[in-house]
Amino acid sequence: MRQTMDKFIFHGIPNLIGALFCVAFVWICTAKFKKKSYNDKLKPLIFLYVMLIILEFVKIFYHISVQAQYPPQRYPIVFCSLIMFTYPIICHSKKENITRIAKALSIIPCVVIGACYLFILPNVSGFSTYSFVMNLHSRFYHFCMLAGALYMIFVKLYDFRFKDFFMSGLSVGGYFVLCTVLSLAIGGNLSYFGPTSAPVQFLYNALGYAVGNVVLIILSVIISFVAFALINCCNNLYKKRLEKQKLKNLL
Repeated sequence: MRQTMDKFIFHGIPNLIGALFCVAFVWICTAKFKKKSYNDKLKPLIFLYVMLIILEFVKIFYHISVQAQYPPQRYPIVFCSLIMFTYPIICHSKKENITRIAKALSIIPCVVIGACYLFILPNVSGFSTYSFVMNLHSRFYHFCMLAGALYMIFVKLYDFRFKDFFMSGLSVGGYFVLCTVLSLAIGGNLSYFGPTSAPVQFLYNALGYAVGNVVLIILSVIISFVAFALINCCNNLYKKRLEKQKLKNLL
């Protein structure tokens, strides 16, 4: 009983806080900005990427002040740090093609990561070594990722085009390779991309580090494709429903 309660406090409370923020953010921002101009719709994303940068500094301060070190696996160059680089591009870039790729990278991987982090990763060995503060920080960060992705979908900041998937898929693969190289450069400890990474270490042990990385890249592309297809399918069904409703109102 005690163990169950501890697990709820450690995992359940951070999940609840993050989920409430995600729902409130998406609901309020969608209601307020859905019918606004394109530039106005970007304001919640600006708020989010400023918040993510603040959270990153909080993480650095926590590790240095409490643990007297800033371990390499906490550097902001892991896969989940991607949106800290894509959100500023979305909000400030004037080049449409680059902006579209940044949007695809900010939606598809974030939906996948948000779902994985909520249902799978907290049960993997390695996450249990987090302190409650860092666990709360990490959950909140990932729910911010999910909130931003859902917001962009609901206010139609991104019009899904299948050809965008290939460019975003290549970008994800390239970022994956870059993180792997950086991980090896700092001693192989960068989360998810190093030989000692707890969540995927079983894969490296079974296949070897090089082959394991290739498999992860392929899996990331496949999962991203499935997520893209599902989101696009739901989007198309919603559009058809609206068209039927409009036709019904006309008749």
